[in-house]
Amino acid sequence: MYLGDRGDERRELLHALASAQHIHLLLCVRDDRLNALRAEIEQLIPDIALFELTGLSPHAAVEAIRDPVRDTTDRNVSPNVAEALVEDLTTVRIVDQAGRVRSERRLSTVHPWHLQAVCAHMWQAWPKHERSLTETQHVAANDALQEALRSAIQEVATGFGYDPIRLCSWLTTTFVSPFGAAQMLTEGLAETAGMPNSLMRALVNRSVLQVRVTDGARVYTVGSDRLLEPLGQLGQRAGAIVPTNMLPTDRLYAAVDALVDGDQVRAERHVRQAAAATQDMRTQIGAHTILGNIFYARGDLSKAQDAYQRVLVLLETQQDKAAVGVMLAAIGRISLARGDVAAAQGQLRAAAARLPVDTSIKIELARALAQAGQHMAALSILRTVMTVAEDDEARILYNRIMGEVSDRSS
Repeated sequence: MYLGDRGDERRELLHALASAQHIHLLLCVRDDRLNALRAEIEQLIPDIALFELTGLSPHAAVEAIRDPVRDTTDRNVSPNVAEALVEDLTTVRIVDQAGRVRSERRLSTVHPWHLQAVCAHMWQAWPKHERSLTETQHVAANDALQEALRSAIQEVATGFGYDPIRLCSWLTTTFVSPFGAAQMLTEGLAETAGMPNSLMRALVNRSVLQVRVTDGARVYTVGSDRLLEPLGQLGQRAGAIVPTNMLPTDRLYAAVDALVDGDQVRAERHVRQAAAATQDMRTQIGAHTILGNIFYARGDLSKAQDAYQRVLVLLETQQDKAAVGVMLAAIGRISLARGDVAAAQGQLRAAAARLPVDTSIKIELARALAQAGQHMAALSILRTVMTVAEDDEARILYNRIMGEVSDRSS
């Protein structure tokens, strides 16, 4: 919600939510964005309650390790193994570059991402012939966390066109001191210690880093003190990280992430590379849909319409009736925005025929009819979708058109 340059859209959404009736809204936001959320939403919804989402208690973490395996497979994790894993995950060791343990302390909770990493590693390392995981097959949390860190760093580096070895080394030297303690870094205007802020946010999203607001400044540090030791160990063998080529589908996901982050240039690069790498129909549809979204966000309606038209052709070959309707509606809205009311009417009528229960399409069709001077036809459509709520979009449009009709007849 608070990434990228979409403040106007966010405020429009919050206003719409605040004016809606019988709505209970739950928002999940990081600590560093909490004050921004409260500043905007408290003006609209004064009565808000805050709940802190913490990690899992040791008991809950043990259950999270054992229960899914027991309930969904014919295998089981012994209580001693699960408890040892949780004890390992809640033990923070400050280890210097020589491998000496300088201090050790216990955490009161387990980070869900750490637990997920350990469970994934445990499952992959589980001997196929063994039904029960015992103490002799104990999984080291540091090994699992190193693998999760390596994967996350490699994914971010590839997505931004960076060398993962360089990024890993930079993270280690920047955020872990030679004595193994955590180091902080204050965010710059566009870059932070030579790295784009969008890359820093990507690392935060993957729990490699965390960010806090201190005296008005955004300050980065390692995602958790429990990651200090495995990150330091990973940095010592960063040369073993092998750069990988992204699959076209991975590039589409990376493009969506870039759009969420407000980085249209990076998003477009990923989309074009994905489209050029394969002729797979679903990838082509996804790539050109995202490309159309990028052009639309830039205000280049002509190029957005061209991209959506190409998607429409591909969808027609797939006989995906619902998706065709959605794309026809998108093209119709662009035609309406460009002033081509006649084309918009045809496209929106076709969309409504494929998606007869989608009221938003009928509202857009009514808007197009009203702009073409066909007020009675527009009012007739709106009567079929209006609700009793005063804030209903169809009712608001209906009242506006009625006002225009009355003004012309008087």
